Amino acid sequence: MPQRALWASVLVAAALADAANESRLGFYLVFAGVVGGAAVALRTVADLVDEEGPVLAARAVLTGCALVLVVTAAAVRAPYSTEGVVPQAATTALVAALALVVLDAALAPLRRLEPEPGALLER
Repeated sequence: MPQRALWASVLVAAALADAANESRLGFYLVFAGVVGGAAVALRTVADLVDEEGPVLAARAVLTGCALVLVVTAAAVRAPYSTEGVVPQAATTALVAALALVVLDAALAPLRRLEPEPGALLER
């Protein structure tokens, strides 16, 4: 769980850096978001292998999609990192990734409500 919060914090910091016209800092934060997102995605897939459940599967898909968007944001803005320009596509990808991270966080409490794997068969 702390990995997800740290990843979300890095992405929010990148968005705030862009808003403050600190595009170079924003680029490095987005780049750090790629590494953090990869760690979170691998952890989510490992959890999915250990346990099954629709909420965990949805969270794995959301995390993977958010990671793809963060990689896209980093790739789009890389050629412009020295010019101090943030392309609109990079901003859009970053905001979309943040939206998916927020949706993923909203699904977290639902995992506790899932029945145990054999609980429905025992009734």
